[in-house]
This record gives sequence, C-alpha cells and structure tokens, in this order.
Amino acid sequence: MKKAIIYISGSILLLLTAATTIVYIYQDEIIKLFVRELNKNLQVKVDVQKIDLSLFDKFPQVALSFHHLKIHGALPEHEQPLAYAEKLSLTFDFWNIFRSTYKINEVFLEKADVQIYVNEKGEENYQIFKKAERTDTSGSGSQVNFGLEEIHLEGVQVTYTDRKNKGIYDLFADNVQASLEMEDKNLLIGLKGGVHSKYIQVDKYKYFTDKQLLVASNLIYNLEKDNLTIKPSELQVKQSEFLIEGSFENHSDGLINLSIQGKDTDVQTLVSLLPTQYADNLSVYRSKGKVYFDGQVKGATFNGGIPLISVNFGCENATFYQTDIDKQVTNAFLTGSFTNGNKHNRATSVLKLNNIKGNLGTNPFQGNLIFTNFDDPYLKFDIKGELDVASLFAFYPLPGLSSAGGILAANIDFEGKLTDLRSRSINRFVRTSGEIDIQNLQFALKNKPLQFQSVQGHFVFDKTDLQVKDLRGSVASSDFRLNGYFRNIMAYLFLRDQNLAIEAEFSSGLLDFDELLAASAVSSDGKATAYLVNESSDEAYQFAISPRLSMSLTCAVDHVKFRRFQASAIKGNLLVNNSVASSENIQLSVANGQMRVQGNVDARQPEKIAVACAADFQQLAIDSVFYMFENFNQDFILDRHLRGKVTAQVQTSMLFDSKLNMDVPALTADVTANVVNGGLLNFEPMQKLSRFIKRQDLENMQFSEMENTIRIANSTVFIPEMEIRSNVSNLSVRGTHTFDQVMDYKLKIPVYNFMGKRAREVANENSSNLFLKVYGTSDEYKIEYDNEAVKEKIQQDWKQEKQEFKNMLKGKRAEENQTTQPSKKKAAEEEKEEEFFDF
Repeated sequence: MKKAIIYISGSILLLLTAATTIVYIYQDEIIKLFVRELNKNLQVKVDVQKIDLSLFDKFPQVALSFHHLKIHGALPEHEQPLAYAEKLSLTFDFWNIFRSTYKINEVFLEKADVQIYVNEKGEENYQIFKKAERTDTSGSGSQVNFGLEEIHLEGVQVTYTDRKNKGIYDLFADNVQASLEMEDKNLLIGLKGGVHSKYIQVDKYKYFTDKQLLVASNLIYNLEKDNLTIKPSELQVKQSEFLIEGSFENHSDGLINLSIQGKDTDVQTLVSLLPTQYADNLSVYRSKGKVYFDGQVKGATFNGGIPLISVNFGCENATFYQTDIDKQVTNAFLTGSFTNGNKHNRATSVLKLNNIKGNLGTNPFQGNLIFTNFDDPYLKFDIKGELDVASLFAFYPLPGLSSAGGILAANIDFEGKLTDLRSRSINRFVRTSGEIDIQNLQFALKNKPLQFQSVQGHFVFDKTDLQVKDLRGSVASSDFRLNGYFRNIMAYLFLRDQNLAIEAEFSSGLLDFDELLAASAVSSDGKATAYLVNESSDEAYQFAISPRLSMSLTCAVDHVKFRRFQASAIKGNLLVNNSVASSENIQLSVANGQMRVQGNVDARQPEKIAVACAADFQQLAIDSVFYMFENFNQDFILDRHLRGKVTAQVQTSMLFDSKLNMDVPALTADVTANVVNGGLLNFEPMQKLSRFIKRQDLENMQFSEMENTIRIANSTVFIPEMEIRSNVSNLSVRGTHTFDQVMDYKLKIPVYNFMGKRAREVANENSSNLFLKVYGTSDEYKIEYDNEAVKEKIQQDWKQEKQEFKNMLKGKRAEENQTTQPSKKKAAEEEKEEEFFDF
C-alpha cells in the first residue's frame, strides 16, 4: 500500500511537473496568439498591465489571465472606459495546447466596473468588435474559438445609461453565473444568480431601489436580426416572484412584447412593481389570501414611442395588515384593471376598481371607482360603510395627525369631469350626493399641541357644495359649533387654484387663542410662519389668509382669551375675500366696559399686512386696558398707576410682516378720549414735584374729568395742551413721548399752589403760573424750570400791551387809558416778577 501510494503520488507529481513545464514552455506563444486574435477582432484600444498563463489558478483548466484590464468604449465623446477589471480570466482545456487550437469554455470577471452607454442618437459604446468579423461565428480559420459553458461575475458593477430612451440601470452582480452558446446566428444566454439593484430608472420614475434580486433567465439574442427573446424566466424580489416572457427588437421602433405574471403573489408583489416614490410609502403592508396580478407591455419604445400597457389585478377573501399594528382589513375583495388605451397615452388611460368590499375591524365597507382620461379626468366613485376612525388611522396613518378615534359613517356618490367642477355647467354635468356622519371624533395634530375632542356633526353633499349641520366639539380648552355651507368644496379638493366660499354661523363658549395659535408648522399654501412671544415661552403660530378663501361668518362667542386680553359677549360678522378680512359691527364687553370695532386686515402682501381699525370704547377701566395690552410695551406709566373710566374713539392704521412683527414707524392713530373719575397713583415723575406741592398730595392725585385728542405718528405720541383739574392742583400739560421712551412734557402750574392755605382760598383763576418741563428718558429724566416757556409768556404779554397801546393812540377811552396805564404797567411788572423763581 505504501508503495502504491508513493507510486501514484509520484506519478501525479510527475504529470503536474510535466504539465507545468509544458505550460511554461508554451506560455509566450499562447499569449501572443491570443493577443493577435483579439487585435484582429477588436476595434477599440485595450490596456493591460500584466498577462500570465497558469495551470493552477482555475485548475484543472488552463487560465489565461489579464490583470488590470481597461477596455475603451466605441464612442469618443464618452470618456469613461467601457470596462475596467482587476482580473479577467479565459480558461481552456490543457490538451488544446497540443492541437494548437483553443476553445474558451469559461470566463471569470472579478472586481470590475462596466459602463455601458447609449447616446441620444442610439449609438452604443459596447460595439467594440469589427463588423466584418461580427457575424462570422463558425470559427473557421481561427485558432481561438469560444464555446462558453459558464461566465462567472464576482463583484461586478454594471451601469447602463440610455440617453435616447431615458433609462438608467445601476446593478451590482454579487455572484452570477452566465452561459453563452452559439447556434447558427443565435447567441444562447443563460443567467442565474444574485444581483443587487441600486435602482432602475425609466424616464423620471425609479424602480427596484436598493433591492436584492434573484435571477434565473434564458435569453436568445439573434445577431443578424438584432432582437432578444426572453424565454420563461423568474425574477424574485424578497418574497415576491414574477414570471417574465417576451421579446425585444433592438432596432427600428424598438418593438417590445412582454408579459409579466405574479406567481404566489401578495400585496408586496404589487407594491414592488410601483415606482419607488410610491412603493416606499406602501412597503409596510402585507397580505394573506389570494392576490393575483398579470400584465402586458406591447408596442414601440424608440423615437418617443409608448407601448400598450395592460394590467389586471385583484384579491379574493384576502387580509391586509401592517407588520407593526394589530388592525386589519379582512374578507377583502377587489377586481382591478389599468390600461393606457388604444392610443397608448394619458388621454386614453383607464383605471378601474370594481366590487371593493371588506371589513375594517368589525365594520364593513364597499365601493367602486372608475378614473378615465388622465389629461382631462373623468371620475366616478361610490363608497358606503361605517368606519372605526382609530382602525382606519392605524391602518393608513395621515401625515398631519398623531392620533385619531371615533366613528365615521359615509354614503357618497360622485360622477363627472373634474374640469366641469370649475365651469358654469356644473349642475348639468357633475353629480355629487351623499352624507357623512361623524360621532365622537377625536384627533391630535402632530405639529400643534392641540387635541380635538367630542367632535360630531352631519355633512350633506349637493353637487359641488357641502352643507354642515351642527358640527360641534372642543379643541383643548376651547369649544365650537358650526352650521352653514361650504360652496365649491369638491372643486377646491380636486383642482388647483379653485376658490372655497363659506357661509356659516359660528358660536363658542370659550376661545383660548393662547392654545389655538400655538404651532410650529407652515401652511400648505407655503405662507411664512409667524411667532408670538408668550409670557412663559416662545411659541410659533401662523397667520395667513388664503386668496382662495371667501367667507361670511356670523359669530357669537361667550368668552375670548389671548395672553392678558379677556373679553366676553362677543358678536358680529366676519367677511373674508381676496386675502382681506373685514369685521362688521363687532361688539364685546371688555375691561368693565363696552367696545365696538370695525376694521379690516389686508394680507395680500405677506410682508406688508395692513390693518385699519375704527373702535369705540365706552366706560372702559383704564387700568384694565393697560394691563390687558401689557402696558403697550413700555414701563414708564403702568396699569398700577392709573384709575378711571375712559370713553374714546380710535382711528388707527398698522403694518405687520409675515411674522406679525409691527412696522412701528408706520403706525398712525387718532384718539379722542375722555377720562372721568381718574387717578394717578404713586407715579414717580409726580413725586419729584414734591418741592412744589406736598408729597402726600401727589401720592393720590385725583381728577373728575380729563379730555383730549391724541395723535400717534412717526413712533411718537403727540399730546396737545390740556387742563387737568385735580384734588392737588389745576395744571395744564402738553408734550411728546416717543416709543423708545424719550419724553418732552411742558407743565403749567398756578402759583397759588405755593401760597399758604389762606392765600390759596382767596386766589382766583387769573393767578400767575409756574412753568416747568419734564424731559429725558423714562429711566433718566429731569424736572426743570422752563425758561423757554417763560420767554414765550413774556412775549405774549408784550404783544398784548402793544395792542392796548395802539388802542390808546386811536383815542379810544383816552382818559381812562391815561389814568389806568401806569397801574397796568405796574401790575404787569408785578406779574412778571412773580413768574421768575430761582431753584
């Protein structure tokens, strides 16, 4: 036995040594032969870093290997090489060496990048063989022939770009075995293995994105006719399997005749055929039961041609579900079809969903749908059933909602062209009828901290209008009730640039706008998000008036809350048209008084939202007004300093940007105000007058009535001269106060305020005055003697005396003037002397 093993091993070693020696001896001759044959057939440049011949690389076959091979393409404008490979090996039988003819039976392509390219004219970069040799497949007269039994692709990236037909195929062959065999003019191709599809793009749609595919296919390519025949082949995507069969002519019109049939299909099979942008959203759904599918593509594909597409699909007694929830559609039946029609375009396309029925949870539903002419759509559908909203939302979540519940009962029919929804003939050509009833509906919005609860109501469709009957519910702390009509609702939902008209009555017990306006989302119209600085936090809310909305709303609200603002018994009318909202005779109780408002908000320019308002205030508590309006964003005179009832008429104009920030310099207002039973409490600037008036009197300054007309413009409040009769003193005030708290006030105080008690009792209104000025900022201001006012007073007095002197020269009352003039001059001198005080 030992001898036998030794002899056998020695013989094998001897044979291998002999074979290796023979390969080594013939290596240069074989390499030259192959290079010569390749140069004879190729019309493109090939770069090779190294060529070697090995007996052991692909044993028992002899392998001729090309290392770092680069094959240039046939199109000069496409600079990328047709292929680059780290290694390409051609194998043949050892005994071919002695016959001096070589038959290649296997090809190994490893770690390669193949870039196949077709330009806009239909010219290919892979036409690398000379045409004269292309149809000579007999191999006569050639020392190198191909009889490929297998082609091995390992780590091969293949990118096929077809500019003419707008297609891109990006595939990666992990481990694929292919076979090639010549039979007359036919190239027989076998393909089997795993392919990773990065994506397959046809026009603007992507298919099979990031999918692992298993392929088992047999193809026949006729070199003379340049057409491809696909014998029954299998394509598997995850658990979905398709049977594909047909043909394709790669010339003339590019005729295709392809049939696809689902084998043991489920909903994943149907979804995987859809473009990626649709398939991704539906990939979470699964099914049990019978789901069937088959389709056909037939016709021209070149030169802008679109083939006939026909698909039939459906299900019988199937169950549909999501993998991560327990809600299911059970006992589902559906018969569906799609075709692009006899003209193979959108206008002749038809989608039909017939005999739809099933159960969502325990509630049954049924319906039908026909959608024809995708260019000028004609839609006909009906739906009937009672749906559990929680089950519906769990099975098909809506992007704007975080949760939902309740019962929705529907019975709706619609038929007509969608374009007829905008025409005057809508009543003749469009039929919409039916009802929707909602019970105990509740839902929460994702981007807004709002919870809608106990929503119920009844909706009736009539043509393109929707009648709302007793829709009511609550939103967080607020509640609402609505009755009315939504005109043109069907056109608004189905078509772009359509208007919606609302005629309704709205009522509420409470509207808390601190909650209702809190948000972080941008509207579907793309309006800018606005921000409101709350006392406790920075929260976003949006203000926008859609140009597509017109509204006539009669409102009655018991109570409104917005930050510090509180109002009750609100009623009036709100009109909206062309991005302008107008209020008519809105009345409300606020600050222990009554208020009437008329105005409009013009939002046609989002960055220049114009607000004009006319308001009438009756007996409002002035301290409450300052508190509710947050002291008008200043801290000089606060609500705690004020007392009294104000009656006023206000005309104002304002501008806001899209974030509702006011354009302060553009603010104008005219305010005619009357304050009765007023008071000024512990007001610091008044305390500084204690050098003139007793401090205890200044701490609680009261007056019976004050009236004035105030003008606001250029960020400044202009106060005309007004007289205040108070318990402390009668004084007059005038001046300005800017929005950045720079003030300039002029005060005139009768001199008798500085006399003793008895002197004040005998003083009269003609007593002399002390002139003061208050100027500076609210944080740093001064009270000083007003020299300018004194000069002005002296000038006025001199003018008066000058006039009197003229009268004297005219001879009027000559005698009286002669006797009284000295006394008048003396009195004037005394008055002037009293007006000068040095502090």
